[in-house]
This record gives sequence, structure tokens and C-alpha cells, in this order.
Amino acid sequence: MICKICGRHIDNENANFCENCGESLRENKGFEYREPINPTPVVPTGPSNMESNEISFKSFLGVMLLQIIPGFGFLIYIVVLFTWAFGNKRSQTHRNFAKASLIMALLSLFASVYLATLIL
Repeated sequence: MICKICGRHIDNENANFCENCGESLRENKGFEYREPINPTPVVPTGPSNMESNEISFKSFLGVMLLQIIPGFGFLIYIVVLFTWAFGNKRSQTHRNFAKASLIMALLSLFASVYLATLIL
């Protein structure tokens, strides 16, 4: 769908308003055209302060292998996941992965403590 006011392409076919200019997409405006208030060219942005959207295999494997280091490995693993999950320099993919991994790590920790108390 294309906004008849600002000309921006809108991916969501069910949208009621233009994301760029805020004009109603459902009202029948015909072919009326007004100059955009703040024309902003849509230019692909280069790399910002965020890292790549993808987690490389080396990063994924390295973080997973932190857990098996004797002693403080699990603690280092948790610290890395907290910095990924709640830091601003990572992409949304990194943050989602870290949050899911933190939940799984905490569940496995609680399960191990529970099983250890049953055995003892």
C-alpha cells in the first residue's frame, strides 16, 4: 500500500494510518497530494553502534562452552548473558537470544538444585 499524501510504501496492508505522515489511509481522499511536512528520504543506513543482527556460530558456540568451564564458568556465562540481554550495544536478536538463554539457565539451575535435594 502507498500513502496518497506522502508517497511512502506501507508494508502493513491493514494499517489505518501512515507511519510517516500520520494521515488516515482509510479515508477516501482521492488523488489529493500535499507536500510532506518533513520530507525524509528513505536511505539505507550504514552500520550503527549496534553489532550485526546475526549471531555468528563462533559467538554462539563460545557462549555455550562457557558453561562447562570448571569453577566460575557458569557465573561467567550468566554475566555474559546479562550484558547481552540488557546492554544497548547489541542487536535485538542478541538480546532475545540472551534473555531466552537466561531463562533456560535459571530453569536448569532450579531443576538441578531440586534434584540434588531429592537425592540427599
